Amino acid sequence: TRDLARAAGVSEPILYRHFADKPGLFGAVIESATDRILETLAETLPAGRGASARLKALSEGLPGLLEQLKLELRVLSAGAQVEGEPSLTRLAGAAWRRVGLALGAGLRGTGLRRGVDATTAGFLLLQVGVGAAIVRPLPIPEMEGPVYRRKSLAILLRGLTN
Repeated sequence: TRDLARAAGVSEPILYRHFADKPGLFGAVIESATDRILETLAETLPAGRGASARLKALSEGLPGLLEQLKLELRVLSAGAQVEGEPSLTRLAGAAWRRVGLALGAGLRGTGLRRGVDATTAGFLLLQVGVGAAIVRPLPIPEMEGPVYRRKSLAILLRGLTN
């Protein structure tokens, strides 16, 4: 909390005036991170276009999104890793659920392959995105560059869209 207070430009007692305890503070950080992720996703997914166009926009924007949201993604990932604090685990689960539902909502409309449920597709994209966030900083040549992104997008488009 000392480092957090310093980063916020306040004293530790000020933090505890706003939050009863560390779980309360961390919960507020999870909520803020989730809101930022959802805002950024909404800006990335072009409204009024088919699922293919939205998937392409998401795929093309993924490297930038991962860079732009790396702190927020770390917060949600840390929340998912907390042991012994069920309330924080529930908050992190609810946060990731909100992201998956937003991705699913972003795929609704025209262009999804028949039989593909938009919500399920959204959670699949969430898993792919979280995996990408984890391995992105690692030196894995097969996963680097525009050729990989183009090929992986083609697989997603074939599986999810008309």
